[in-house]
Amino acid sequence: MTTLLIVISHRGAAERLAREMLGQGPEVAAEVRRAQRSVLWRALGLLASMAFGLVLTAAVLDKLFWQT
Repeated sequence: MTTLLIVISHRGAAERLAREMLGQGPEVAAEVRRAQRSVLWRALGLLASMAFGLVLTAAVLDKLFWQT
């Protein structure tokens, strides 16, 4: 859910920025696209780290409590 909210929020901000800077040229559009990709990579990294944390937590709990 967090990842989805980050992507939606950033996409809206990037579109508003692109509209405001419409007369600036293609360099600005390329920079906005790079920023969008960067946020997507960060969101995927956040998702991967959360999944890894969940798996690690399950493994530790399994070792501590559920194996006899």
